[in-house]
Amino acid sequence: MRKAAPLRRLQRTVSTEIHHGDVSEPLREEHKQILKQRELIRGAADAVGAAVPATLGRDIDRIDEFLLHRLLPHACAEEEAVYATVGKILDTPRATATMSLEHAEISRLAERLRRMRAESAPIPITEGAKDQASARQER
Repeated sequence: MRKAAPLRRLQRTVSTEIHHGDVSEPLREEHKQILKQRELIRGAADAVGAAVPATLGRDIDRIDEFLLHRLLPHACAEEEAVYATVGKILDTPRATATMSLEHAEISRLAERLRRMRAESAPIPITEGAKDQASARQER
């Protein structure tokens, strides 16, 4: 049975990467770092309704920061570089359609979280947080 031409091209590309060093290693390492953040997200989700509001608010702020400045830019770069290359190699732009849909859903949910956070009642600032805010303003 003959292999389809796109599959042969992908295999050649993978074979070249193996012989010339794994060019995907930085991407895999970044994915490992990103996946570590799942625990923060899971923990905050599990704590809704049970955690001290200020603690939950800080966790949600950290999650929002992660989504906005790390995960979403990573997804965008992946779309532009990796997915485009895979689509060319396989000769179909739909090769990564499922992953692109996943990125779109993450973006939608991140925006929803940001909107809900903005619409929620302000979380009281603790004395320690007031001291930190005052120290930042003095700098």
